[in-house]
Amino acid sequence: MQEYINIDNQKILNIKGVEKIISSTPTQSIIQSNLSYIQIHGNNLEVKKLDVENKEAIIEGDIYNIKFNKQAEKKSLWKRLFR
Repeated sequence: MQEYINIDNQKILNIKGVEKIISSTPTQSIIQSNLSYIQIHGNNLEVKKLDVENKEAIIEGDIYNIKFNKQAEKKSLWKRLFR
């Protein structure tokens, strides 16, 4: 599944491809998607919807910044030992 992000008026963030929500506070939310980690910064952030089955999340609040961090590739023990 692809990662899809839609922002409506810097107030409503709709994300598809969500694996899980790592943490959420009124100023920051960290979400793990199937492609990356997504950090959302703002004020009064609140997770309004989390649908794990459909891999969708909706966050509302004053959204100021969104940052994507690529997930580190997992290597097997053999690949790490025999480079």
